[in-house]
Amino acid sequence: MFTIASSWDQRPIAKRLKVDGDRIVADQTVWPSRMLFQSVRSHELDSAAKIYAFLCHHAERGNALIPTSRKDDAPLNGERRGDDFERVATSVYVCEVDGAPFLDGYTRENLIRDPEGVLDKHIRHYHNLPEKYSYVAVLSSSAGFSKDGEAIGLRYHLYLALYRPYQPHEIDYIDEIHGRVLGEACDTSIRNLGQFLLVAPPIIDGGDPFKQRIFYSARESEHVAFRFPPEFETLEKAATMPTRGTSFAMPRLNKDAFDSESYRSEAVQYWVARTRWHDPKMTWAEAYPLLVAEMERVGASADAWKRLGGADLSEAARMWRQFKFRDSDRTGWCLPRYIEPAGSVDEAYAGMERELERVLETPGHHLFKLPLGVGKSHQIVEKATRESRNTVIMAPSIERCEEMQERLNAEEEKRRYLDQTSWEDFDPESEVGVPFEVWRGRSQPGMCARREAAEAVFAAGGSVYKDLCGHGQDIKCPFFAKCRHVQQYEMIGHRRWIVPSNTLTQERRIGNEAEVVFIDEGITNHLAGGTSFKLSALLKPRHPRLDELSRRAHAALVDGDTETMSPRDFGLTRAEIAEALDLELSLKPVVMVSPAMDDDTIIQEVSRTSGRYHPALYRFWKQLLAECNLDRDYVNAIHKYYARDQKEWKVRVGWQVEADFLNDQQVVVFFDATPNEMALRAHFPDLETIEFNAPNRNVHVAQVLNMSGRKNQFLAREERQKELERAYANREGLAKWLNGQPGYTVCILPKDVRELIEAEHEFPHVAFGHYGAVQGQDEWTFGNGVTMKGAEVDCLAQFGRSAPPTWDVEAIAMGHFWRGEKLVRVPVPESGIPWYDQREKAIAEGYAGYELRHPDERADSVARDIWHASQLQAFGRGRATRRSKPLRVFIGHFLALDVEVAEALEERELMARCGDVLLLSPPEIERVFGYSGRFVERVKRAANVKYWVREGQTQPYRAWVREDGDLDAAMVEIGALRWEKRC
Repeated sequence: MFTIASSWDQRPIAKRLKVDGDRIVADQTVWPSRMLFQSVRSHELDSAAKIYAFLCHHAERGNALIPTSRKDDAPLNGERRGDDFERVATSVYVCEVDGAPFLDGYTRENLIRDPEGVLDKHIRHYHNLPEKYSYVAVLSSSAGFSKDGEAIGLRYHLYLALYRPYQPHEIDYIDEIHGRVLGEACDTSIRNLGQFLLVAPPIIDGGDPFKQRIFYSARESEHVAFRFPPEFETLEKAATMPTRGTSFAMPRLNKDAFDSESYRSEAVQYWVARTRWHDPKMTWAEAYPLLVAEMERVGASADAWKRLGGADLSEAARMWRQFKFRDSDRTGWCLPRYIEPAGSVDEAYAGMERELERVLETPGHHLFKLPLGVGKSHQIVEKATRESRNTVIMAPSIERCEEMQERLNAEEEKRRYLDQTSWEDFDPESEVGVPFEVWRGRSQPGMCARREAAEAVFAAGGSVYKDLCGHGQDIKCPFFAKCRHVQQYEMIGHRRWIVPSNTLTQERRIGNEAEVVFIDEGITNHLAGGTSFKLSALLKPRHPRLDELSRRAHAALVDGDTETMSPRDFGLTRAEIAEALDLELSLKPVVMVSPAMDDDTIIQEVSRTSGRYHPALYRFWKQLLAECNLDRDYVNAIHKYYARDQKEWKVRVGWQVEADFLNDQQVVVFFDATPNEMALRAHFPDLETIEFNAPNRNVHVAQVLNMSGRKNQFLAREERQKELERAYANREGLAKWLNGQPGYTVCILPKDVRELIEAEHEFPHVAFGHYGAVQGQDEWTFGNGVTMKGAEVDCLAQFGRSAPPTWDVEAIAMGHFWRGEKLVRVPVPESGIPWYDQREKAIAEGYAGYELRHPDERADSVARDIWHASQLQAFGRGRATRRSKPLRVFIGHFLALDVEVAEALEERELMARCGDVLLLSPPEIERVFGYSGRFVERVKRAANVKYWVREGQTQPYRAWVREDGDLDAAMVEIGALRWEKRC
């Protein structure tokens, strides 16, 4: 890193100056006839204090420094040659400033009077140091003088202790940053091999104006960390990051490409090591040397080499699958890991409150992108109870609506007390404002006594309110007077409504009468309509003229491909398509029922009248007409595809659900932590986005990278006994792991997995939720009856969330974006299913996973809204932005989330993990979790704790406890009597 140059005869290597006042008349460097060279390594200079002592020592001895390393075969003494030196990684950044101008108000006299203060002021200005820093500065020999009639300016050498060794290309980048500020005053010639830096004080005829030339300054830190662009951040981590292997292997880094020159290319944005693919169907003689080479390349363990020594072909094949890598010989780019944003939850809340005051006076659509747990629900309650305007609130589910109603009415009750002038004037019967009520659909318990008949009438296209309820008619439903659903309609103008997201598009009158609409997450998916039908349905006889038009459309779809077809390629004119739409609509049955009929008669009557009308074909004609009106050479709203499971061609149709429950005079406020902003903007072009960030805190996230993340690991893929036993064993293992966790745990699973595991096992200290139904949930009831807030739970686990198929994503994207550019779909392969692009992304320190990307950014936004957003919503149940107690989060898949991950685990490590403790002794794994069989597997990790669980125990058990965890609390949680920290 540094080379010390000293003279053979112990004379100082220094500058000799002849001065006249403040002007240099002559200068020369005193060089010895022969020099000695000695290398200094980075561990000897790992803090600014050590650098200061080092420089003072060598200044006293009159030595010089060379900021490059001497080669091992370079001579120890003799003359300096550039070939004898090389640039290597360094923990000290050296910058030579040669003639920087003084800042306004500073002169040579200030520098001589207070050199330390003036240097500190200029160094912090020119070098953009962070709040916590330390440095050593050495005034150059000619500092404070002038030469040839011109002021020399500020001249010094700056030494910064870095928090890690920086590679030469990173040092060059730091030089480039300084060059942008200092210009030509930043002298990079010190990077030349063998270049000298003098530290001995100059020999000045007439006396040195400076009593001291070496200064040390520290502000709460002994090290400095420079900020780099993403490619440098990832290069730093590449030394420990692996390439991704198969889904069930976590290989370490391949270093064969790390030291290449490719990072200098302008095309390089991110870094990943080189990966290889070999044909697994090879002979033993062919496989053995390749397997050996691959194991050497990834640094296989001693146990792996031992296994190889006695391996047969099948065992070698298993080992090969463990060590092989994807894709052909290539270099890919690894996206950098997610880092929590700056800021605080208080700042985000204050910003939201300030902006909300403004937008409530501005009609239009406003999106607030806020982290989960910032307090948006509190703001909704605050504004809805204070505002005198008619307000409607949307929530993701009926459960969230009921929670919101309870909070709103409690706030109203509080205001009734606070608004009284005195206790004598208090009237408990007084009302403040209009009551809040939850709007409930017919399917909710107790709402409609004739639910099956109502659903049949609705499905046939009839009016339930008129045909079944008898509204506006002499004959009414026998339950009309007491029907809660009818009573809701009568109270529409007399209540402030809280509405589930999936019903507001149907009950337009509620939304249209509101002045302010608050939408608390979960609206986007209800704005995309879609349906599908068999292509052969166009050939079903229904009406002579319609049959003719349908056959022509069928022939065009059979011969053509909707990926390349235009509306003109359907072989129909615009007038003929409009005629087909009218004919289809004319087939819609007229529901001839009476409220006096019994339910069975109504269902039979409706089924007889609904034969020829086809709702999906009505949508087909309507969207084809809409495509014609856009006059373009492609179609987006109609897509033909082959359903392999049904072995027939089908047609999918998509459309935008018109948001006519809102009007242009309203203030519409969307609150969403994970919004599909692109889809919302397709429906509301005037959408204003307001975003605030806040980091998660007191959270330790561990991601299990060799789990597939699919729910099939917990569900049987087919009704075979062996498959059923496999799925049950996995559910049983998960149940035992959950019950073995300390404290209270919230587990998020797919709905069908949750229902099975809850039916099969008891969970005193575990509460379950399922993906898609946890938005906004902040209260959890556990098996023992305890209820907790999300910020109070101890552990959060997320398992079994599969990514949606690409065709489902594209179907929803058709609804949102059919009016836009041609939608790009993932091609269907001859075998297998179409899938996303998988981009390597860093997850935890030293590990990489995948990020799924759809080639069309609009479909990609839908995929993120379905999968990624549901994962983040589940993560948000821990209320990580407002936690005062630690939270452990376990994520069970290898896909990257926008969450900062602290550690990566293997599945066997997860099954031995109890809170912050990784149990390393099989008997202890059995004791804590009650496992048997394959879940008890020895985990290979160095123990840092030994402990005893019973009196008289002679041999301690071993465990690993994470370094930033609470060791004492962790040991108590697993039932240890005493413990010792191992070094």
